[in-house]
Amino acid sequence: MPIVAKTREEILESSGSIYSHSMTLEALMSAVKQGMNSVAFVGTSCNIDAVTKMQNSSYGFLHLFMQAKVLKLGLFCMDTFYYEGIKAVLESYGIMLENVESMKIRKGKFEVILKDGKEHIFKLSDFD
Repeated sequence: MPIVAKTREEILESSGSIYSHSMTLEALMSAVKQGMNSVAFVGTSCNIDAVTKMQNSSYGFLHLFMQAKVLKLGLFCMDTFYYEGIKAVLESYGIMLENVESMKIRKGKFEVILKDGKEHIFKLSDFD
């Protein structure tokens, strides 16, 4: 859930990541509309790209963003992994994607949980 945090406590309370799509740009637009001219924006790479495009646009409402200073802080996103690359690495370990229940990045490791409950942990460098 995107928020506009104004205090240290609000920032700390909202920390952490759940990798799903949310309306982060709506929160940024709200902050700019409220007259905040110095904003830190936290988002995934696709959100960061959108903010950059908005900052570089001179059309319509987007030109409000040219007035605001936005510090962009990018989060890691599963979408930045190449599907065929993940598939190839997992298959090299005998893991078929159709048997995978979930994948997550935690503490610098790539975790794979299979539908049968087995867990496999890889170094991120295995996916380079």
